[in-house]
Amino acid sequence: HKIAEAVGLAVRNGPDIDEAQIRVRVGRGTVFLTGRLPCVAQRRKAEAYAWCIVNVDDVVNDIEIDG
Repeated sequence: HKIAEAVGLAVRNGPDIDEAQIRVRVGRGTVFLTGRLPCVAQRRKAEAYAWCIVNVDDVVNDIEIDG
């Protein structure tokens, strides 16, 4: 899906998130983020990347924080 690819590309190009730690799924304009990251700041950044993509209507951030 084009939106999922765009979110993945945004995360890959960001210096502070390991793309392998999150999963991106898209349904009807909603981006679903899952996985585990080491801190809240990275979780927020992943969501911010998703919101920057054209045609994203909603983001459900279910990324868990380690620790």
